[in-house]
Amino acid sequence: MEAAISTSLRNYSHPDAAALPVLNYYRLRQQDTDGTTDYSQVVAVGAYKRCETSIALTAVPNPSNGQFELFANKVLSTPAQVSVYSVLGSKVQQVQWAAGAKQAYIDLGQQPAGVYLVQVALPTGVQTVRVLKQ
Repeated sequence: MEAAISTSLRNYSHPDAAALPVLNYYRLRQQDTDGTTDYSQVVAVGAYKRCETSIALTAVPNPSNGQFELFANKVLSTPAQVSVYSVLGSKVQQVQWAAGAKQAYIDLGQQPAGVYLVQVALPTGVQTVRVLKQ
């Protein structure tokens, strides 16, 4: 992003179209006219919308060997996208939760042991459940 030369405070914005629907980390690089470069401190920005419904999600068993069943406290009226992310933010799996179902299945058997974030995109927002694959 190009900026003007200025000695006064300037505000800039830059939407990140590739932001993951999890916590993202950013920092700014400033280059002076003499060629020196300086970096800002890292800031965390949540790129997700908090779910505002009474739908509660549970993963069972948790922890597990990689086979998880997601349960909702009520039947979903529309299909929902279920995305599973590693703690580094990479998407490792995506499945559909069928409309009219109270559960969905996730198989992380081929993934290494660790913590994963399971995000369910509902019409009113995103709900996240942490699971531990042993």
